Amino acid sequence: MVEFPGDLRVGGAPLVSRPIRCARVGGPLPFGEARSAADVFEALSDPVRVRLLWLLEGEPGAGPSGLASRMGVAEDLVVGHLRVLLDAGLVTSGVEGRYEVVAERVAVVRALLGGT
Repeated sequence: MVEFPGDLRVGGAPLVSRPIRCARVGGPLPFGEARSAADVFEALSDPVRVRLLWLLEGEPGAGPSGLASRMGVAEDLVVGHLRVLLDAGLVTSGVEGRYEVVAERVAVVRALLGGT
């Protein structure tokens, strides 16, 4: 089982605790928290976005052009997918259009997928 330090949250609600288990069990999840979680799952529903996330993890500060080249896809496709990842809080955008993953969020995604 993977353990995470600190308090990881989605939309203000705990996402995971030590060890990883459901943030809430046995009761309804408030709509706002469910919407935030759904946004993350929706962002991960496209294989191109998952590939982008993994590439960015290994190449922090990469830009859309370099990512598109590495993936063999059009840059405008990458830009659109990065926007979805950004809106879901999985990546951040820095200076000059450089992107980086939000490490804590990606660690949770990897753990949920059975990796470390």
